[in-house]
Amino acid sequence: MKQVFLETYRMAVDSRGHVTQISIQSIPLALPLPSNLSAFPFFQTLVISNANLTGPIPPSIGDCPSLTTINLSSNSLVGFIPTSIGKLTNLQEIILNSNQLNGKIPDEIVGRIPDELRACSNLTVLGLADTEVSGSLPTSLGKLNNLEIISIYTAMHSGEIHKEISNCSHLVNQ
Repeated sequence: MKQVFLETYRMAVDSRGHVTQISIQSIPLALPLPSNLSAFPFFQTLVISNANLTGPIPPSIGDCPSLTTINLSSNSLVGFIPTSIGKLTNLQEIILNSNQLNGKIPDEIVGRIPDELRACSNLTVLGLADTEVSGSLPTSLGKLNNLEIISIYTAMHSGEIHKEISNCSHLVNQ
């Protein structure tokens, strides 16, 4: 059997020299995600997938206010999803599938914070499949009116799916 690996790396920089995008896919880094992500406040897209990232997702990820997309899927990340992600009000996609993450979905991500902040109200994709994130889906998911995809297959969720989820009128059946 012949294996073919498509390895990609891409970095985008704006006109002022700020890094706005990093995309690393299928390159075996086997490193932790840097703890100083706050050094990149102009990040819009952070994609590091299938790269064997290790360790936890650092809380400093919440200090990148321009982030619209986080895809850290298919790595070896462990620990909890940091609550600081709730500060990312421009976030549209968070894909953490296929990691060893555990704990519950932080309330800060799904909006159980003051309504004025409308935390992550632009979120369209919540990808937590094939993780050990557990518990019931919070009723506050219903506040994410733009949510189109909730990917939780093979995760350790329990309990009922609350009626508030029907407020997410853009959900698609996949």
